[in-house]
Amino acid sequence: MKPIFSRLKSKLERLIRTDKGSAIVITLMILGIMSAIGIAATDTSDMEVIISGAQRDQQVAFYTAEAGIEHAKGILRSMFVQKNSSKVASGGSADWDFALDGSQSGIAAATGNTFDTGTVWIAGGTTGGRGSYTVTVWNSTGDGGSATNDEDGKIMLRSVAAGTGGGNSAVEITLNGFITGGGAVTGYSAQAGGGSGKAYTAEDAEAIAAGDLTTQQVALN
Repeated sequence: MKPIFSRLKSKLERLIRTDKGSAIVITLMILGIMSAIGIAATDTSDMEVIISGAQRDQQVAFYTAEAGIEHAKGILRSMFVQKNSSKVASGGSADWDFALDGSQSGIAAATGNTFDTGTVWIAGGTTGGRGSYTVTVWNSTGDGGSATNDEDGKIMLRSVAAGTGGGNSAVEITLNGFITGGGAVTGYSAQAGGGSGKAYTAEDAEAIAAGDLTTQQVALN
C-alpha cells in the first residue's frame, strides 16, 4: 500500500510544480471561494425573508390592535352620550361608571384599577380574517374613585391582538370623555305657539317652547 501512496504523492507534487498543475489548483481554490460566497449569500437571503415575514406579521398584529381600540371607542362613545346626557343637563358630571360597574349586559364588573383586574368589553373581535383582538377596560389610577366609580372622566383601554401569521401586539390608550353645555336653544320657533287645534300640529299635546331643547357638546379623546 505504501508504494502506491508514494507514487500518487510524487505524481501530485510533479503536477503542482507544472504550469498546468498550478492552474488546476488555482481553479479549485477559486471554485471553493465562490461556493462559500454563494452559500453565505443564500443564507443571508433566507434570513432576510424570515425577518421580512416577521415584520409583516408584527405590523398586521399592530393594525389589528388599533382596530380593536377604534371598535371599542365607537361602542363606548354612543353609550357615554346615552348614559350621561340627562345627568349633565340636570347639572351633574359625566362619568364612565357604566363601563366599569357591570351594569351592561354581558359585561362583568371591574375588580381593580389595573389591566389584569379590568373588564373585557370586546372578546374575539376580528378584522376580516387578518387577526383577532380583545379589548379590556379599567378605571384610571389616582382619580380618587374605585374600580367601578370613575371620578375624573378617564378610563384605560388596552387592545391585545394576535395576527394570523403569528405576530402579537397591544395598544393602550387613556380615553377622556366629557359633555359640556346644557343651555337652552335659542331662535327655535317652528312650533312655538302651536298645539291642539292648529292644522299643522293637531296631534301635539302642547307647544314646544325654546327652553324645552338644550345643546350639549360631547368629546372623547
